[in-house]
Amino acid sequence: MANEETPEASRPERILATMVAVTVGLSVLSFFAVMLAGPIGYSLTSPFGNFVVAFPLVGLPIGFLLLLSLLIVNGLRRKRSSPTEAS
Repeated sequence: MANEETPEASRPERILATMVAVTVGLSVLSFFAVMLAGPIGYSLTSPFGNFVVAFPLVGLPIGFLLLLSLLIVNGLRRKRSSPTEAS
């Protein structure tokens, strides 16, 4: 079994991962807030309520695009750091 060292994530990768987590996390919290607003009796007609309703509609696609960009950046880093094999 080879003892491979995994290189530490670069700063852009850590920033992208944080952006994905925050965007998706806030979208999920907003979704649950919308789901719980009805049974609790809270009206979402205020400007903040409109923001809470609309945030998952924008946040989840942005989180998905950020996740794709994180995967691309990570794949490029791994490709650059892997030893090339001559055929």
